[in-house]
Amino acid sequence: MKYDLPFREWATSAKVRSPLAVESAEGNDWVRGLLFTPELVPCVAHPLVQERGHEATRWLLAQALYANLEFTQVLEHQVVNSAVYTIARGESGFSMPAEMTTDAWNILVDESFHGKLTADLSRLAEARTGIRKRVAKSPAFYLRLQRELARADASIKPLLPLFFCAISETLITRTLVEIPRDPRVMDAVRQVMKDHAEDESKHHRFFASFLAEAWPQLSERMKQRIGPLLPTFMSIFIDADIAGMRGHLREIGLSDRQADEVIDECYCDRKLANARRNGAKASISTLRRIGVTDSAHVQDELVRLELISQDIKEEIA
Repeated sequence: MKYDLPFREWATSAKVRSPLAVESAEGNDWVRGLLFTPELVPCVAHPLVQERGHEATRWLLAQALYANLEFTQVLEHQVVNSAVYTIARGESGFSMPAEMTTDAWNILVDESFHGKLTADLSRLAEARTGIRKRVAKSPAFYLRLQRELARADASIKPLLPLFFCAISETLITRTLVEIPRDPRVMDAVRQVMKDHAEDESKHHRFFASFLAEAWPQLSERMKQRIGPLLPTFMSIFIDADIAGMRGHLREIGLSDRQADEVIDECYCDRKLANARRNGAKASISTLRRIGVTDSAHVQDELVRLELISQDIKEEIA
């Protein structure tokens, strides 16, 4: 797979190279404006939530924004940059083209900037709306990842953060796609998401190339051990934080029974499976191109985790 130099124009096109006026008054009504696309938070449309009134809905959307910003900060700083630094330093364990080593440094700068912007936006939203942040400092995905790494075989453990990073960067995030297009959401939020998405399109290409370079360098034994974990990494990244959402529903005044009812209806198995399949398509396509999904064990894991259907498995087998 030829590396297509996605960072050729980085010196002039990277978002870190231009200021972002997130505090502009125009387009930012912090009292009435939407902080998040409601359709990305299914429970806000549930009758039991609607009965709690506009302020409850607004509070839930604010927490959705805060959770997304916290997710981004932890992902970029504690996961992506940690892995990318080893590539930039030539210490990943894989031989990479010189251009990719150079571009890894660009990604380090981009991701640090994304982390800073999300932290700035989080503080600004709290100050302007008066809605305090009530989300965990360690997002659910990060805790799930740490548990998976802790039980991994010692022979592959050093490589797994690299592969999780690559998988996460080749997934398509609905938030980065839909919020910039939603005119109901305040400009400050839309602009941060839009700039992030534009940088991430280049990162996606970089990590698709990284996987194409790294995978053939693994021994067959290592492929057999790492391959079946890649679908798990997809689900870790994609799956919603159900426990966090249940806690937020309790905070707007729903009883335990009511919160469970909302969760059961808005995050049922069918809807979660649809979210996984839609979110994983781009990453699975990348894995197919480099032969990872040729493995029956990988196919079985994709089906087990509901990232593909049995019909799709038969197509790629």
